[in-house]
Amino acid sequence: MTYVKQKIKELESEIAGYQKQIRYFEERAADLRDHIDHVIAPQIEELKKQSPGQVIQR
Repeated sequence: MTYVKQKIKELESEIAGYQKQIRYFEERAADLRDHIDHVIAPQIEELKKQSPGQVIQR
């Protein structure tokens, strides 16, 4: 195999690895958004209802 073909193969393999990482992080981000929407946000709303006069600082 020539140097150029070998280098192309290495780069394609590297790209495939990055694409796999991208898919993982996209799935993880979707899981986190779902958790925020269905677990954390409702808890925040419930706390706001329980303490309407308090200012919540971030």
